This record gives sequence, structure tokens and C-alpha cells, in this order.
Amino acid sequence: MKLNNRILIDERFNDSYIAGFVHGDGGFSVQLALSKTTKSKRIRLNPMFTLTQHIRNEELIKKIIKRLGNVGSYSVDNKNIMRYRLSKIIDFKEKLIPFFDENQVKKDKLINYIKLKFIVEKLLTIENSFR
Repeated sequence: MKLNNRILIDERFNDSYIAGFVHGDGGFSVQLALSKTTKSKRIRLNPMFTLTQHIRNEELIKKIIKRLGNVGSYSVDNKNIMRYRLSKIIDFKEKLIPFFDENQVKKDKLINYIKLKFIVEKLLTIENSFR
């Protein structure tokens, strides 16, 4: 597989490689969305995982998506930038959190991941309490 005109040996593509790649080019965030209902306004928390690359690295992003269980979606904008997004709570619970618990990112990215994981766990607790 070619990556930025370098040969990336498939043997180097492993979970630690993905964690390092995400450390550099990925992001863990939580968006706040205001839901307007007729009687009240509510704030909704939307966890988000993103990974951004130039389209020339599409093969690499697709391998990462496959390793994460083919969850989420990606798009390519008019500047040939590919954006992979994961936002479903169930995908965080079943795919992303187990992956990054085993293959940790470092420093500030780890802090962001821990915050996101905490919020996802709280959202799952709330969701389960209504069942």
C-alpha cells in the first residue's frame, strides 16, 4: 500500500499503527445540539469520532474503517479531503471504545478520549434507564 509516495508494508498496519495515526489525524469530540420542542428546549450530546485525510490516502482510511468494524461513514469534499465520522452510540460501545481501551492514544488526545468515553457511558446509562 502506498502512503504519501512511501511504501507502507502491510505488516506495519496493526492496531498500534492505527492508534498512532488517530493520535495525529483523528479527533474525539462531543457536539451540543439544541432540540426545540413545543414545550421546552433540550440540549442533546452527540459524541463524534473523526479522521481526516487527503483522498490519496483513501486506501489507508478504508483499512482503518474495516478494522473498526465497518461502522460510521465517510465523505469526500470538493478539495479532495476525506472525512470519516462515527457518531452512533452503539458503535462507540461495541467498536470504538473497546478498540481504544486496548490501543491507547497519548497525551491530550487520551484526555479527549477519556472524556468522550465517560459521556458515552453516561448516555448509555440514561438510555438503558428508559427501557
